Amino acid sequence: IIHSERFSAVLVHLRNGSVKVTEGQHVKVGDLLGEVGNSGNTTGPHLHFQLMKGDDPFTAIGLPCRFKSYESYRHKAWEHVTNGIPGRLERIRYGPG
Repeated sequence: IIHSERFSAVLVHLRNGSVKVTEGQHVKVGDLLGEVGNSGNTTGPHLHFQLMKGDDPFTAIGLPCRFKSYESYRHKAWEHVTNGIPGRLERIRYGPG
């Protein structure tokens, strides 16, 4: 879980043993935090990312998160999105841009 003064972000299903940061460490844009994996109850490697108001991913209020660039799986194809906020349970992936 990454904490800031206003919100927290949780990254779940990282590959076991791949986390590169320690509790209390300050991180910045571009820092490697860990590697996508298949930990927990999953069917394949992926990243579960949640921006939230609070520290407990099970009880915190989720917050919308705007991404500079990503691809969204819509109408059976990947579509590039710029400066967008994914919808609930929308399937997205990194899209350079």
